[in-house]
Amino acid sequence: MNKRGWMALCTAAALSTAMPLTATLPVNASTNSSSVTYTLSQNAIVLNGQPVMTVTRIVHNNTTYMPVWYIEQVLKKLNIDATWSGTSWDFVLPSTVQPGLSNISPTPGSTAIRINGTAVANITAIDYLDPSSPGNIIAYVPIWDLSAVLQRMGVNASWNGQTWTLTSSPTVSTGSGGSGSSGGAPSTVTGSTPPPRSSSSVYPVSQADVLLNGQSVMKVYRIVSGGTTYIPVWYLDEILAKVGVTGKWDGTAWALTVPSTMKVDLSNIQLGTGYTTVTLNGTAVSKITAIVYEDPNMPTVQTSYLPIWYLTSVLQRFGVSNQWNGDNLVWNLTTTQTKQTGYNTYDKTGSLLGNYGTEAAAQSAIANTPGAYVTDAALGTIVYTTPDFAAFTKAGQLIGDYTTESAAQNQLSNQPGGTVRDELNGGKVVYTEPDFAAYAAPLTTPTDYVTQWAAVNAISGKANGFVVDTLTGQVVKQPVNEYRLDSSGLWVSSVYGYLGTVVPPFAVSGGVYLVIDNANSPYLNHFFYLSQNGKYVGKDEGTWENPFRTADLRFAAPSSVTPSVIDSWLVSNNSPLQGLGSAYIEAQNIYGVNATYLLAHSIEETGWGRSQIALDKNNLFGYGAYDSNPGPDAGFFPSNEYAILFQAYEVRNNYLNPGSSNFYQTPTLDGMNENYATSHTWSTSIASLMNQFVDQTGGSIAAYTQYKASNKAPVPSSSTEPEYWMNGGQGVVLSNPWTDLPVEPGPYMGGSVVFPGTLSVGSSGAAVMQVQTALNQAGASPQLAVDGQYGPLTEAAVTAYQQAHKISETTYGTVDAATWNSLFPGATSGAAQSLPVGTAVTIDSMQMGMDGSYVTEWYHITAGNVTGWVDSAYISFTNVYRAMASGYSVPIYATESTAGTPVDVIHTGDYVVAANPTPDANGFIAVQMVNQTTRALYTGFISSSAATLSKLP
Repeated sequence: MNKRGWMALCTAAALSTAMPLTATLPVNASTNSSSVTYTLSQNAIVLNGQPVMTVTRIVHNNTTYMPVWYIEQVLKKLNIDATWSGTSWDFVLPSTVQPGLSNISPTPGSTAIRINGTAVANITAIDYLDPSSPGNIIAYVPIWDLSAVLQRMGVNASWNGQTWTLTSSPTVSTGSGGSGSSGGAPSTVTGSTPPPRSSSSVYPVSQADVLLNGQSVMKVYRIVSGGTTYIPVWYLDEILAKVGVTGKWDGTAWALTVPSTMKVDLSNIQLGTGYTTVTLNGTAVSKITAIVYEDPNMPTVQTSYLPIWYLTSVLQRFGVSNQWNGDNLVWNLTTTQTKQTGYNTYDKTGSLLGNYGTEAAAQSAIANTPGAYVTDAALGTIVYTTPDFAAFTKAGQLIGDYTTESAAQNQLSNQPGGTVRDELNGGKVVYTEPDFAAYAAPLTTPTDYVTQWAAVNAISGKANGFVVDTLTGQVVKQPVNEYRLDSSGLWVSSVYGYLGTVVPPFAVSGGVYLVIDNANSPYLNHFFYLSQNGKYVGKDEGTWENPFRTADLRFAAPSSVTPSVIDSWLVSNNSPLQGLGSAYIEAQNIYGVNATYLLAHSIEETGWGRSQIALDKNNLFGYGAYDSNPGPDAGFFPSNEYAILFQAYEVRNNYLNPGSSNFYQTPTLDGMNENYATSHTWSTSIASLMNQFVDQTGGSIAAYTQYKASNKAPVPSSSTEPEYWMNGGQGVVLSNPWTDLPVEPGPYMGGSVVFPGTLSVGSSGAAVMQVQTALNQAGASPQLAVDGQYGPLTEAAVTAYQQAHKISETTYGTVDAATWNSLFPGATSGAAQSLPVGTAVTIDSMQMGMDGSYVTEWYHITAGNVTGWVDSAYISFTNVYRAMASGYSVPIYATESTAGTPVDVIHTGDYVVAANPTPDANGFIAVQMVNQTTRALYTGFISSSAATLSKLP
């Protein structure tokens, strides 16, 4: 705190007891030189109804003059700053206050008054004695002119001869005040604020006159406790400074430093008792008890008082004798030692370094000591200070002090973000070393570099890495992939473009976001708010996911999703999948799997139907396309429609039904992601495509059922794997590992059908799937889900089969050897039926199944008396072809004419049976087909202008 305030302010109690003071000594004024003697008296200042200060006024020519410095202290309470130079008085108002600057008519006077830089008045000031600080001159200004100026600043003033009342308008906020000049206030009063301790006792307070070698130097307030007078520490410091002794008070110790030119007696030390230690040049010489009490010069401020009696022995140790006259309230100090001469040097902590005869010699001695200073030993005033530039690390750790800014800067070459501070200018930062923070990923601790190049190089190869210039806050190196709203408000990626996804609720225009990779199910997207209009933000937005990821896929898409809507959208995106709209809806209706999901999944897996697996194998969902060898391993489907139906069957029975083999937590994309795909961004990609379709066809996510544990999903029309039916397909058995090709009872795991042991409720696995398939072929009602789980429905079907086939020697509902042999004739010998290489076979249907761990088609064949299922890898078609259209759909007509309505429409790449693949003279190809819904056999015609037939292997 500025010590001038200690001399200026009085308590409310002092306001009511202030007595007029009379100055009889003429003073040589600087602003208005005069030897006139003025009458001084005190008056109160009231601000917004509260007494805040008692000041001394003077009267000249019937005009009251108020002291400048004290007026500034009052205005600080309204956050009004002021600067007094002697020839001008400048006021700076807070931004919330608009001054009245109209009708300005400058009056005569030598001192200009300005508000926010605009001159509003000229006045004549008087320099005169400040009774609160003997020997000091301050400036006084006429109260009438001052009141007019204050009114322009929203402060109304009224004067009744004893009290000056100030009232601020509501727009002038009160507070602690800002900085400002002294306006001529006493300049000899300096020091530090007393410790903030307090006492609940009340002590008598009165002023005492302090004499030094017979001359009055200060009036101070004293308190009396236990018959002992106590003097405030801060004022003691000011008095002792006049004999060259410096004091430092920290609340529990009073450290006095006596210059080397003065003798100090440190003999016969008896410390005594008390919590306050007094030291001379670092040696403890006394322990006394201080009292913390208010300073009447400043209301509400507490200061420390020390007892005069115990100070006597301390002062005598460095040649200062003292005498207290309690009747006249005079404390007389006398020193016999000669005051220092020459120039003292001190380090920045205040420790004395030496004494020199000339100022130049003193300056030279501390030329390399940052922050050291030279004082005039006689006056105690600082005459020179060595420049002090302190270098700090970014964390604020001091590196060192230097006498030049450049020397300090040189210490920061490997300190990104380090600073140089001018310690003589309040620690102002004058230089900051460049600091480029390199983040390998969001929410990680960055590494700092002094060059942008080094920071960028450090994150090379980091997909989510970025670099921030910490001095400007700019992100100077963006991550590889970032997300933002484009100019149309669409959610886009810098790598993938428009994502077709719901816009996250936290996204704002100009914001850049990153997705933090979440390697744990359910693979929620974790978003990081990187920057706003290029400025680093660094906010963790937490997890958020596209609501299509949590939609219950067991519920149908809304009725607005029709085959024509799907096909139109596929056409608008130039997708080879166009024409399959009815297949997506049919799969949804049969197996209870959302058609929008099936559509989006097929687009995701095939690149909108353009992948080689889709074009070559009608495989629209990557079924069997293992990462290690996707092309050859992928399954071959007889038609695109069958691929969609099979996907719906597979997903519903194995991924969406609770308790099924690959079900995980929820029947959603997030649930499927755990076991369906190796990439944990799979669900995000498909959800984005679902949203793109819904958004571009006028739909809404609100029409899609969100998953809840209480959901009661519709029961599918069927849970049986679809078959692709053929009309007269022919083939021949190829060489195979078994010599004679095994003919299996069902399209499941290839190999033997030897009895695996008793199966009953609770059993599971491939053998149960074989039983379920065989029971379905035997007419089980209802048809069983071929899921490998032996439950009550399978048990009931086994019982019905046993009763129908009169297998009485077994336990009903349990598959024992007798039941197994009945389901799989020939199994008792340990081998299935088989066909020699070269055998001609008829193929009437196909199903997707497995051969070991590989996906394969299984053909249902007949050859003589042998019938069953064989692995397609060992059958070569002789009359089955793929219909390859010039467009995407292949119409089939009842006659050799395109004039009528087609009896059927298949998709390019679908299987057909033809005796002759070459067009006849009319340009048509006769094909043998099966209506896949009714299983009705028919013969139709394909125009050679619409498609050609490509032979299958």
